[in-house]
Amino acid sequence: CIQPSKSLLYILGGYKEDGKPNTNIYTQDLRSFVWTKYPFSSRTLKEGSSFCVHGSNIIQFGGRQKNGKLSADLSVFTDRKGWATMTTKGNAPEGRWKHSCCQVGIHMFVFGGITDHGVCNDLYSLNLLSFTWTKHEELANSPSARFDALFICMFIVRFDSWLKINLLCSL
Repeated sequence: CIQPSKSLLYILGGYKEDGKPNTNIYTQDLRSFVWTKYPFSSRTLKEGSSFCVHGSNIIQFGGRQKNGKLSADLSVFTDRKGWATMTTKGNAPEGRWKHSCCQVGIHMFVFGGITDHGVCNDLYSLNLLSFTWTKHEELANSPSARFDALFICMFIVRFDSWLKINLLCSL
């Protein structure tokens, strides 16, 4: 994850050489290239979860817990308080792991992954101000079900009679 407003790069999660989960959180200041280890551990990290950065917060969604149960939890990390589980509203996705995630503006988009029902191709967005989920309608030309996919989002702005912002998501 990268936090552009502070020019910070976050490294969290993953596995050590011995195959055990790494619970350390590090940042690198991209101006000075100095690494800092956070006093908080990533104890809430789950295998196959997804992350995005909004403002000064890291947002984590889903993943597989140590007991194998799939999570639909949303957690927020702040550099002052550590991790907190958030309560959300709306039509939330079911628990999943190895899904894809990206953030555009005030929305985090979640695509596909593996649920208790198998591999899926559904698309959800979370408003990061109201913490409200929206499920987006599946269209005939939707991407096939997949997991561990790269999800890249970018804005394309067109000026017509009013400003329109179109979201392009590439899978």
